Amino acid sequence: MREYVRGSGAHIFTSDGDAVVDFVCGYGPVILGHGHERVNKAIENTLATGVLLPGSARLENQVRERLQSLFGDHRDVHFLKTGSDAVAASIRLARLATGRWKVARCGFHGWHDGLIDGKIGWHNWDNVRQEAAKVPGTLGAFSADGVELAAESTLGEFQRIFSDHGHELAAVVIDPIQLLDPEVELPAIRELARRSGALFILDETKTAFRTHPAGIDRMYSLRSDFIVAGKGLANGLPLSSVIADPSLLNTRKARIKGTFNAELAALAAASETLAVLEEEDGAQRLTATGTALIDGLNKLFAEHDVASQLSAVPYRWPSMPHVHAATDDPGAQSLRTAFIGECEKQGALFMDGHNSFLSLAHDVQDIDHSCAAAAAALEKVLR
Repeated sequence: MREYVRGSGAHIFTSDGDAVVDFVCGYGPVILGHGHERVNKAIENTLATGVLLPGSARLENQVRERLQSLFGDHRDVHFLKTGSDAVAASIRLARLATGRWKVARCGFHGWHDGLIDGKIGWHNWDNVRQEAAKVPGTLGAFSADGVELAAESTLGEFQRIFSDHGHELAAVVIDPIQLLDPEVELPAIRELARRSGALFILDETKTAFRTHPAGIDRMYSLRSDFIVAGKGLANGLPLSSVIADPSLLNTRKARIKGTFNAELAALAAASETLAVLEEEDGAQRLTATGTALIDGLNKLFAEHDVASQLSAVPYRWPSMPHVHAATDDPGAQSLRTAFIGECEKQGALFMDGHNSFLSLAHDVQDIDHSCAAAAAALEKVLR
């Protein structure tokens, strides 16, 4: 990857002044576009008046109320800084609430010891994922405290896990993009958790605000016990949230504290980000833009007779498009890597082995430019 020194809207710029359409978007947080004017202004105003004030600030309450309007007025919100923090906090709260210890996890939930993935790589889609080294002192998938479910697990596998361990489980933590068929599997897993007395933690670090204004929880009417919403919350500033019933969140025994959890620059960014997403029908626009990109890339793959090796797919949802190696053949994997590397040189930056992201700054011209860059890249790598 080249050195990038500046971002503006849907574009990032190299030290040589070259502009590239950015489909990395900071690995997801940049949901409005780089350097969004309203967000920048809100941050500047907060920097001028102080970012760490004692007590509960008005701005914190305003962002909490916005999230409550999306995810349910009956819920409360804890603010943290990262998705890893928020998932770990949810698990601590679930263990306190249930008096149980074990946790079943499916997907990538951050880097903390208690939840680190047992395989190298970020996601299970089209990558061969190797077992990670068993680092001494690292818990999570390597410990009797946890039950790890692979992304390709069938509903029957979930049923077996709950049959064997349901009475021990404090919670099940699900990253919805890791399921093969979230629309079918999520409601069923939610019901398994309810019957077993385990709490249901939906890790929407990637999906909140992108797939639906209130994320997958609202899309499938799950009424999750805990929702983790981060990444796109503050357009690039570090902020995450745990959203749950006050009876689950508001306990001093959890001792979930952080000096920077309610830092006001990020909350100012979140307030404006949520307002813009609502005003501009953000989730619907991201879905439409992602669909256009996917369709354009697949047309190119068909025209260049590589559709049997490469395809563009929704990473479960079109707002997170993915360049997919259509088979496990090493040749298809190598072609994808070469293609994505050449796309960057031609002016469009996608992620290899990970879903890409969109922002509201991406427009029709950006999609057209990126498809033209992809065509030039294909011609070069297929010579």
